[in-house]
Amino acid sequence: MERGTKEDLSVIFNSIEDPIIERHKQYPLCEIILLFLYSALLGIESWKGAEL
Repeated sequence: MERGTKEDLSVIFNSIEDPIIERHKQYPLCEIILLFLYSALLGIESWKGAEL
C-alpha cells in the first residue's frame, strides 16, 4: 500500500458524519407512553422487540 493512499483514506473517513452524536436526545413523554402502549398491544415482551 502506498503512503498517500493511507492519508487519503483518513480524509475520506473523517468526512463521514457520525449518526450516534444525538445519543443524549430526550424524547417527549407522549412518545414514550405511545411506544409502551403499542408494544403492549402487540405483545412485545422486551425493549429489543419494541425497537423494531
